[in-house]
Amino acid sequence: MTDSQRILDSIRRLVRLLRLNDRAAQSDLGLSAAQLFVLHELAKTPAMSLSELAEKTRTDQSSVSVVVSRLVENGFVMRERDGRDARRLILNLTKNGRAIAEKSPPAAQEKILEVLDRMPPADRRRFADIFSHIIEDLGESRGVAPMMFDDIEPPGRKTSGIIGLVTNMAFFGRFSTHFVSPAFNHHGWLVLFIPALGGAIVGLMARYGSTPILDVGGKKFPRK
Repeated sequence: MTDSQRILDSIRRLVRLLRLNDRAAQSDLGLSAAQLFVLHELAKTPAMSLSELAEKTRTDQSSVSVVVSRLVENGFVMRERDGRDARRLILNLTKNGRAIAEKSPPAAQEKILEVLDRMPPADRRRFADIFSHIIEDLGESRGVAPMMFDDIEPPGRKTSGIIGLVTNMAFFGRFSTHFVSPAFNHHGWLVLFIPALGGAIVGLMARYGSTPILDVGGKKFPRK
């Protein structure tokens, strides 16, 4: 096996690890791998500022700010004034955020950082120089690097935002268009009407049959 193939195989395995980790986070929790990574870091070190969190995750502050905003919007993280310095905003997990952090496996980014931190400093610096040089030669070194696999929005359809908004308001009592998992979330008050609506539909079907129910728009139910 040539050195080039060894390098490509290693990149393939790394991308596969990151992709599978992101898919698992989305499927099980309704979060991106980047959001799960942030939750775990805040669980390890509460009351961090945004700049401290950026340093902890080895990410640019503008990139981690996007992820934090989504977590705040979905009720997993809260921004608070520091009790010791009112000018300083700190980040803490909510009850739902802590529940997810405690019950979910480590994010792939955490494992990668653990491996990098165990490397001798000279090897780590040499690896960083070589890898950065490759990225520059590929023309991908411009701008700020986003957090990995941050996007969890469903592709394409215009109605997805409306569906997300209605779902969040009905089931979670939250004004948001982002899709989230029902795991570890408290349901909103509108969810109480769902069983009643289902019971009414079943009752009508038992009374009149299923066919007329489908043609309810302006048409009369058949008599007994």
